[in-house]
Amino acid sequence: MMIIKKFFLKLRRVSFLALLFLWLAVLFWTEPWDELKDYMIFPQNAQEISHLVYGSNSIEQTFVINGRFDSMDLLLRNYNHTQEGTCTVKLYDKSDSCIYEKEIDKSDLDDGWITLNLGQTIYAGLDSFRLAVSAPCLEKENAVEAYASNRRVYQDGVLSYKGMKNNQTLCFSVYRSRINVFAWMAVLIFLISAAAWWISRKKSFLGSSLVILAGMGACMMVMMAPMSAPDEMYHYDSSLILSNVIMGKDPLQVPSEYCDYAGFVGHYNANASFVKVIHDILPVRRQSDTMIRYKGRSNELQHPMAYLAPAVGITIGRLLGLNFIWVYYLGRACNLLLYLGLVILAVRIVPKYKELMLLTAALPMCLHQAVSYSYDVIINGTAFVFFAYVLYLADRGEEVAWKDIWILSAAGMVMCPVKIVYIALMPLVLLIPREKFGSLKRYCLMAAAVLGCTVIFAAAVQSHVISGLLIGGQTGAAAVSGKYSVWYMIDQPAGFAKMVCRTVRSGCVLWVKLCVGISLAGLSLPVDEYLILGFILILLLCCLRKDEHVWMPTRYQKIVSGLVICAGVFFIVLALMTDTFYGSAAVAGIQGRYFIPYIMPFLLCIQTNKLTADIDHQKLLCMYWILQAGVMNSILSNISY
Repeated sequence: MMIIKKFFLKLRRVSFLALLFLWLAVLFWTEPWDELKDYMIFPQNAQEISHLVYGSNSIEQTFVINGRFDSMDLLLRNYNHTQEGTCTVKLYDKSDSCIYEKEIDKSDLDDGWITLNLGQTIYAGLDSFRLAVSAPCLEKENAVEAYASNRRVYQDGVLSYKGMKNNQTLCFSVYRSRINVFAWMAVLIFLISAAAWWISRKKSFLGSSLVILAGMGACMMVMMAPMSAPDEMYHYDSSLILSNVIMGKDPLQVPSEYCDYAGFVGHYNANASFVKVIHDILPVRRQSDTMIRYKGRSNELQHPMAYLAPAVGITIGRLLGLNFIWVYYLGRACNLLLYLGLVILAVRIVPKYKELMLLTAALPMCLHQAVSYSYDVIINGTAFVFFAYVLYLADRGEEVAWKDIWILSAAGMVMCPVKIVYIALMPLVLLIPREKFGSLKRYCLMAAAVLGCTVIFAAAVQSHVISGLLIGGQTGAAAVSGKYSVWYMIDQPAGFAKMVCRTVRSGCVLWVKLCVGISLAGLSLPVDEYLILGFILILLLCCLRKDEHVWMPTRYQKIVSGLVICAGVFFIVLALMTDTFYGSAAVAGIQGRYFIPYIMPFLLCIQTNKLTADIDHQKLLCMYWILQAGVMNSILSNISY
């Protein structure tokens, strides 16, 4: 009996890890991770013309290839969606011998691209091959459609239909399948991090928080392809320019190797980007010394603090003589380290709601931003620190000193000039009870100091943005660009109010989901909705967790937080309105990630001791790991090709 009891005690100690491993296995079984495709001939997606394959009407494509391949993709679809019958695909080598044959049921053609796994690796050295599609048993009524491009996107081949040669290219591809090493790296990091958290969870909350953030951050960095985050190429360009400034060089004179974007796909977790990393990661040392005059996009570094962390990473890589891939990931790593430092500082400072702060900062969208070059990293991290310090001052027994005011002002001056709309966060200083200031006069003076310093500094740094918002004249009509101007709000307040209400009403639910992370990689990478709802549930349970030591905000503090959120939404809508074409019914371009700094103030608003949930925070963190496993599976099984 003692042996059995000890066995179950040991099993209980590792029950979470066993459950997590089983959950990963179930996820992989139900939705396998994508393999990488190393293309020799890229897919031709220009579906400009279709050919009907039936009876004696077959279609053939010759192509020349140099290299080894084991798979092909071919774009075929049903004609009139009839399900009966089959078509045959054959591949012939240079000696005209059939080396592959496959019969395809018409019921399998609804998805379009048909994968042809050749079952062997074919080694070719500028060899010619012929791909033939035929359907001798089909009539025209239930034919198969084969798509082609009118442009000769692939020059070394000929398309033949009905025995006649055409100046077209069949929509097909040739590639070699690769094991997704990034998937296995991510899973390994994930499991090690989960085990490390499970071991350290009762020792130090700050230490276990660091394990969660660093582990999931590293996991996300491996899974997210270069340039996949929103406008990441733009942010990388700005960081590269700042790196030149740090090194004392001409800001626009950069090594050509560090601008080698060929193969990278922006705003997508793209197969081509992963394959480029695999191809270019070795040799580690830089190969080219060619300098070019940089002509890419940048924000001209009006606020260099926004890119300081990734620029330091790029500079370290350049000083070590590393190649582009290593330099790129060093920049990402430094931005992640900055985010980790700011969040851990916020968790340490905040007197209450430490678990809530951690879970908010570790949401999928927050981590996705943290492993990119985006300046949202410093905005989100500094916003967490600012909010934590405000709560610290509100809870502390001592009076607020001028040193505290300068700390809050410094946080505002780092955050707001990057995106001026976050000035709306500054009134959170009013969450500090008035008695903490000693007198009403001191209260007003100190609050005005925080607001004034931030507004003046942000206005000075972003003066060009403010002047740009005012372009368009006091007519309420469109600006020169054909888009709304700020003057529309003044000239037609009723129309502006309706537009704002319409925008918020139609977009608020989606903004919440996007803020959590329902769509990553420039809104092109879907995450299952049940996972997003799970993260929202965890945050709500953490808010309502029964804890007699949790400080409850007053009604006044909830009102202040609510007004700050409303002001933040208003400023974001106003800023994006100037990028919306005149005549549109709603403001376009608003993304959920813009609202990340307002998550904690919102959660503060819904704090209540009338509705509580008796649940341990460690159980909530166990749920967090399980949900993140689902997010990881969604990312790894939705690579763009």
